[in-house]
Amino acid sequence: MPYKLHVYLPKQKLLFCPIAKNGTTSWKHWMATLAVGQYTGDTHAFVKANLQIRATNPTVAQQALSNTDIFRFSIVRNPWNRIVSAFGNKVVHPDTYGTLQNALKLLTPRSVWKRATTMQEMEQSIAKFTFRQFVHAVTSRPGYTHDAHWRPQYLYLGDVNLDFVGYFENMQNAVLEISRRTGLKVDIQCLNANAYAKEIRTTDSDCYCDVPIGEIRQLSRIPKPHEFYSEDLIECVGDYYHQDVQRFGYEYDKAPARAFAA
Repeated sequence: MPYKLHVYLPKQKLLFCPIAKNGTTSWKHWMATLAVGQYTGDTHAFVKANLQIRATNPTVAQQALSNTDIFRFSIVRNPWNRIVSAFGNKVVHPDTYGTLQNALKLLTPRSVWKRATTMQEMEQSIAKFTFRQFVHAVTSRPGYTHDAHWRPQYLYLGDVNLDFVGYFENMQNAVLEISRRTGLKVDIQCLNANAYAKEIRTTDSDCYCDVPIGEIRQLSRIPKPHEFYSEDLIECVGDYYHQDVQRFGYEYDKAPARAFAA
């Protein structure tokens, strides 16, 4: 970690550094179809079994990480939006057992999470918690200890020299640039995306940061990212993910000034 999770296509001379919650499912799907054409089953499971760099021998893996003939790339995302996406997709409406369990361990003492063994029990155990409490729990621990979906992005990149780092917020620009540099047709489908909607609040809270998870689950869709933030939470998330903010040129409420992150 982090290199063992990189997706490597030796024939196409491509290496992708996947960062959770940054359109990774879509990019993995493109690389899988590029490698084998059609495939069956879950995208992440297929890539893990067949295309991750750890499936190659150490010599080939080292060459992929350093050879100048290999095009190495990644996609980064606004840290304030990314943690809301993780909260909505993995905590409010969880789709995987492991990540929900990690959220439960983050929010509750051992005596609680040890008793919750099913997804339904785990969802019930965290229903009273809020986005504010989730953020405070995340920011109270070292980044490297976290679940992949709220782990700081710079930790994924390590010290490998990437040829290109694109912005999730300008995916079309990234698609065009990767296609231009590699000569490949890049076809990115929008997979596993969160659905956001403006909601009419049914509580007295100033924003959704203090609304319990159980109540947010009753909404038709997850509120938009900025609806979860109070001024102190903006500062809290920015401070915790400061290396992502500075390295990739992000601000809370502004699009990045440059065309590419790197």
